[in-house]
Formats: sequence, structure tokens, C-alpha cells
Amino acid sequence: DELGDRRFRMQGTVVSEPVFDGDRVTFEIAYNGVSVEVSHTGTPPEMFAPGIPVVLEGRWRDGADVFDSDEMLVKHDESYEAKDDYDERMRDARTGGGGGAG
Repeated sequence: DELGDRRFRMQGTVVSEPVFDGDRVTFEIAYNGVSVEVSHTGTPPEMFAPGIPVVLEGRWRDGADVFDSDEMLVKHDESYEAKDDYDERMRDARTGGGGGAG
């Protein structure tokens, strides 16, 4: 009630299977034991899926416990693990190797 129709950011982990309907997707997020139904307009980021933390921007829907979102960021681990070894890839590039089974 205090927020009225002001925009704000909300974070949580996607806990339900998203339901897509045109340019809208509905799903549930949870954070600290509290869950919220979300109705998002727009295309979610590629990594969007159940179990993935998100940050949403929007506002509460008038008269309902639904968060209407139009901005979504997928939170991700700050660590990066390369799928391939850089030195090995560079060596293969120089020698023409690494093309698969022969």
C-alpha cells in the first residue's frame, strides 16, 4: 500500500514454470520465504528459467497481489569458467588441429 503505483525493483528466484502468452509471461518468484506472482511484458533474457534469480522493475497491479513488470535482468554468478582451455585453443589454431574425431 505504501508504494501505491510507484515503480520499484524486486528480486527473487523463479520458482514456477513460466507460462507464455504472446508478449506476456507469468511466473512466480520467491525471496526470503515470500512468494509473489509476476506478470511480465516483453521478452525475457535468454537465461530466464525456473531456479534462476531475477531482478524485475515494475509496480503492483491495482487491487491485486500481482507484480506487473516490464524490465527484467537475470542475475548470474560473477565467476566465469571457460568451456575450452585458452592455451589449447590457441595451439590448435596455430597447428590447424582440434577439428574433432578423425
